[in-house]
Amino acid sequence: MVLHVWSQQADASTAAAQLVVPPITEIQRVNALWRWNYTAVWNETQPYYKDPVQRALLAYLPAHPLTAEKVYDCWLPAASIAVTWVNPDWVSRLFFYTDGSPMYGGWYPAAEWAQVQLWDPAYSNGTRHNFTVNVFNKSLTEDVPGGNWWHSALTQGFSQMGQLPIDPAASEQSYRIYGIHHNNGSFWHNNGIPAVAMAMLTGFSISIKTKGDYAGGVAEWFDAVKHARESPVVVTTVAKANITETDPVIHGNHAYAVLIAEQGDKVPPYPNGTQPGEGKRWARRMLMRNPWGSQDWYNAEDVWENLNYLNHLADFEKLEWAE
Repeated sequence: MVLHVWSQQADASTAAAQLVVPPITEIQRVNALWRWNYTAVWNETQPYYKDPVQRALLAYLPAHPLTAEKVYDCWLPAASIAVTWVNPDWVSRLFFYTDGSPMYGGWYPAAEWAQVQLWDPAYSNGTRHNFTVNVFNKSLTEDVPGGNWWHSALTQGFSQMGQLPIDPAASEQSYRIYGIHHNNGSFWHNNGIPAVAMAMLTGFSISIKTKGDYAGGVAEWFDAVKHARESPVVVTTVAKANITETDPVIHGNHAYAVLIAEQGDKVPPYPNGTQPGEGKRWARRMLMRNPWGSQDWYNAEDVWENLNYLNHLADFEKLEWAE
C-alpha cells in the first residue's frame, strides 16, 4: 500500500512548532551529568549511519539504572540509519541552532539546545515544522554513551510531531503519526512504521508492501530492495513465533536497514570493509544494519522467507536536496 503524498518540491516554507520540549526533570539532569561534557550534535562534518544504537536491548548493556528505560522502537533508528546511509548530507540539513542558523557543514557542531526540521505527515503540501530539542533529553536507548546526539534530537522531534493535533479546534483530537501516539497525543515508541519515519525525514511519498504485493515473488521483491544504495529501504520481519532459523540470525518483529543488495557470483569492491566472505556469496545477498549495533550479510531468500513489510520511498527517490 502507498500512504499519504509528500513532496520535496512543494512549499518549502517552515512552520514553527506549537510545542516546546517538556521541562527538564531532576532525574534527567542527573542522567545528563555522565555525558554532559560532550555536546556535539554529530562528529566531524555530518551524521554517520552507525551512530544510532538500541543499546538498552542488548543483554550486556542494560537499561540505565536511574530510569530502567527500555524502548522497543527499532522502526525509528532503522529508518534514520537507512536515510543516513544513503545521504548523510541530507540529514545534516535538518538541524539548526536555536537562532535559526544552520548546522549544515559544521565541524563537530556543539549545542545544548537545537532545532530539528521535519516534514508533517498530515499534509501533502510540503509543510515542515521546527522542533526545539536538547541534550538533557539525550536518549538512553538509541545513542552511544557520551557520544553525539543527532539521532536523539530526531527522536525528540518525532515525539513532538506526534503530539500535534491535526485540528486543534476539534472536540475529538486526532494526531499525526499513525502507530506512535495514544489518543491524548503522548508519544508511544513501540508501534511506529519505518516508512512513516522516512516520510518525516525526507518529505517524499512512501510505500509499505507485503510479500503478497510482489506477483513475481522473491525476484521482483529483490529488484526493489536493490535500490538501497540510492534510496532508503527498511525490512521488517514477521512475529517472533513465526521466524525461521537462519544464519546469521534474523530476529522476529524487528526492523533492519538495508545497505546493499546484489546478485551474481562476481564480488565487487565494497565500502567500509563490508566484504561478505566466501561462505556468504549467495545468488542474492543483502548487507543489513541491525539497530542493535551490528550488521551482516544475509541470504536474500532467508530475508524473503521472514519478511513482514518492505518500507521505502514510493518511487525510490534519490535524496538530492533542493532549496
